[in-house]
Amino acid sequence: MMHINSNSQRKNGYIRLYVLALLAGLWTSALHAQESLKIAPPGASAALTLDEAMRLAYSHTYGRQSVEQDQLGSQARQTGIRGGMGPKLTVEAARGWIDTDVNKLAGKTLPTGQRYPDEISSVGVVVTQPITQIFAARERLNAEEKLEDSLKSQLQVEGNEAKLRGAEAYIQALKALRFLAINLESQDLILKQKKDAKSLRSSGKLSELDYSRFELAASEANSLVIDAEARIKVAGAALREDLGLAPDQELQLSELGEIGAIPGAAAIERAELQSATRRVEAAEGQLKAQKVDYWPQVNAYARFGRDFAAEDVNVNFLGLAINLPKEDFRDQFSYGFNLQWDIWDWGTRSGRRAELGTQVSKARISHDALASRLRIETSQADAEWNRATQNLKNAQIADKLSADILKSFDIRFRNGLATTTDLLSIQRDRTRAQANLANATYDLHWALLKKKRAEGGIL
Repeated sequence: MMHINSNSQRKNGYIRLYVLALLAGLWTSALHAQESLKIAPPGASAALTLDEAMRLAYSHTYGRQSVEQDQLGSQARQTGIRGGMGPKLTVEAARGWIDTDVNKLAGKTLPTGQRYPDEISSVGVVVTQPITQIFAARERLNAEEKLEDSLKSQLQVEGNEAKLRGAEAYIQALKALRFLAINLESQDLILKQKKDAKSLRSSGKLSELDYSRFELAASEANSLVIDAEARIKVAGAALREDLGLAPDQELQLSELGEIGAIPGAAAIERAELQSATRRVEAAEGQLKAQKVDYWPQVNAYARFGRDFAAEDVNVNFLGLAINLPKEDFRDQFSYGFNLQWDIWDWGTRSGRRAELGTQVSKARISHDALASRLRIETSQADAEWNRATQNLKNAQIADKLSADILKSFDIRFRNGLATTTDLLSIQRDRTRAQANLANATYDLHWALLKKKRAEGGIL
């Protein structure tokens, strides 16, 4: 029996050493998390502020960069459309041989001495000015301008979304740091109470059962600290990713200041709705341009060419000598109008027109759906702001009351007027009140940003 008890004690010693090593490792990890991510007082130098985090998130977002590329593409298409409305200059060159089996006179010499050519070699210049296509080009240009306006509004949308993501990551990181500080403070207090309770137990003023409750509370407090440390790691990684920072970069976060007076809501159309409206107009412009393709196409042209295969004409007949230099007839210049009307194209144009019609309908449906969603979002943002404001007031009152109650019960417990259960219950209420106050404080800043976005402002 003695041998068994000795092994049991040795095993328990090993377990205690293992637990102590594990706790030491977790505490070192928590200290490292605090070193890489800290809270600085408001206005501290070299500290990352909320506004700076939102700016970094805006610069880093891929959505904004993608929309900017779409905008550059729209501007390039506008340049191409404007160029298509002007005259076109074409250079023509030809080198060919006349088939002597079909053209019997090719290569023959007439009695007059004139020889029919069997080769053609010419160079020419053609200037063409589209006329009817100008109407289609104007509609397409107007559609592209509307699309560019839509992309400008979309840039604001992407910017607001990116800034909100950066702000949310920043606030979540602040919450994690604040919760760790609250849990560490609670842990320190419980450990101090446990130490005092140990003295009371030694003096016979506290039972073993009551003392074990302090041990249980200390274990729970340690678990909360470990959980808070893990949240800091997650929140820090998310913050650095949203801001485009290095994964191991140390950060000091500036604590949020007080929220001042909130100006009244301005009647500003949301950028999302502006973008959807311009997209509807752009689709309608493309449909109008497609209708012009059914018209007869009229172009003005001027053509100049020279045949380098022409030869001089020398005629000697009945004593008459006629000489026509090749320069007199190898140069050709013509101008006028060209008419082209595609009567049948196997439904190509009508199919394209039907496709554009569906795009117009889809753009209108998206516009109406977005308007409905934004109305709900605006109402929700306003309700969340009112709720966050009231929650902060309640949390401030509860925080003050919990501090006073804990102080009072601690004195009563020391004088034997309160039980261990009462003191630990009040301690949990105090920790909960502190966490609720931190939540309410940061939620109010988050609700303010969402309220500004819902009212159509630029964050």
